[in-house]
Amino acid sequence: MSGNDSTTFTGTARSGIDVAARRARWCNAQSSLGLQKMIKKLLAKYGRHFWVISLSVTIYAIYDFVFDEGDFFSVVMLSALTLLFFYEGNGKKWR
Repeated sequence: MSGNDSTTFTGTARSGIDVAARRARWCNAQSSLGLQKMIKKLLAKYGRHFWVISLSVTIYAIYDFVFDEGDFFSVVMLSALTLLFFYEGNGKKWR
């Protein structure tokens, strides 16, 4: 084999690796775009009711504060977030 043949072979191997790397990056980008589209659809459809999730976490924080060793700051913060999500989801102004 001459020097040019080995260089060509190495160049082909590198381009093959580059193609595989580019394909992997493209697949990752496509899957993340699919996930983003799915999340946007879910928020568009059920965004008004997102505050219910926050409410359930707030109820657990209140239970933890009353019966266990939960902290008061978590109860206040989660209650404020629940109100914020409720107002935003129903189209009411926070201020």
